[in-house]
Amino acid sequence: VKEIHPLIRFKRNSVNLVIGRRGSGKTYWTMRELLKLIELDPTECFNYTQIFYITDKVSDDTVKIFEPLFSKHITFKWVRTNQALQLINDLACLKATLYTDPEALDSTNPDVIKCIRALNATHLDRNQVPHTILMFDDCIGLFKKTDSDLSKKMFENRQMRATIFLLLQDVQGVSSSMKANVNSLMLFGGFSRLKWNSLLYCLPPVHVNYWDYQCLKSTDALYLDFEDDTDEVISRRESSES
Repeated sequence: VKEIHPLIRFKRNSVNLVIGRRGSGKTYWTMRELLKLIELDPTECFNYTQIFYITDKVSDDTVKIFEPLFSKHITFKWVRTNQALQLINDLACLKATLYTDPEALDSTNPDVIKCIRALNATHLDRNQVPHTILMFDDCIGLFKKTDSDLSKKMFENRQMRATIFLLLQDVQGVSSSMKANVNSLMLFGGFSRLKWNSLLYCLPPVHVNYWDYQCLKSTDALYLDFEDDTDEVISRRESSES
């Protein structure tokens, strides 16, 4: 887990929870943070080449607004939840090829060329393995079984070089494997004391008390970076202006 840029509120190869009620701004905040990859490094996007939006939603207005902004820089794809495990397996296999054989970027082998194009990595230099964003929107059911193949692949074997966002409406259902690997939390306001207690049970230690949290509006959020042990309050207005 490494810092990408001081102005980006997530780290490379990290697992990031974004929790809030419907309409709080979970998707907006996440998409706005991802857009910084392009704004701060329009040429190489910090080696990120793909964003997979994994959901069973038919459509999402916020995603539709942001999606065109990525098209010229980072490939953006919608994936159904029942295809998530196959996607993770394919990514791990493709990236293993490039990681174990850096010269594959210069290969004339049709299968390798197909692999490189699939990762949209033609702009990367040798030894630069492409990174991927996996954005799960209200897909907690995929991870409730701690022994599920998907959980093992994502949280126990992180060699696929992916940064993961889990957008949830509730704090319930966070598995032990998730809890052990969470790097940051974006928690929107509006949850009761009972939900707060559930959060403390499901996550690494949170060094903020409920009395500070309860002052937040449902569209404002508390951001905690467990790697740096820091926290900050982010308002919707700040997020919109940044």
